[in-house]
Amino acid sequence: MALAIAVTPNHQISGHFKQSTGFMVYNDDGHLITELAVTALKPRGCHLQKALQAQLTELNVDSVVLGKIGRRSLQRFLGACRT
Repeated sequence: MALAIAVTPNHQISGHFKQSTGFMVYNDDGHLITELAVTALKPRGCHLQKALQAQLTELNVDSVVLGKIGRRSLQRFLGACRT
């Protein structure tokens, strides 16, 4: 399994999901697997969340760390995880 951390351009934990520019993905041993650039995923909104969820699933991510996420974004993201 793996852990994804939502980050800013400076690789700090993002204060909010929609302000994240990427995700740093680490394995169980704490080694960086890859960095996903959110800005490369188009379009934004539900399609972005589904594309992001698909990438995280491919990397076996089971935990995501971020500062905040709005209720609607969380519902959409969790909904994307169920499809």
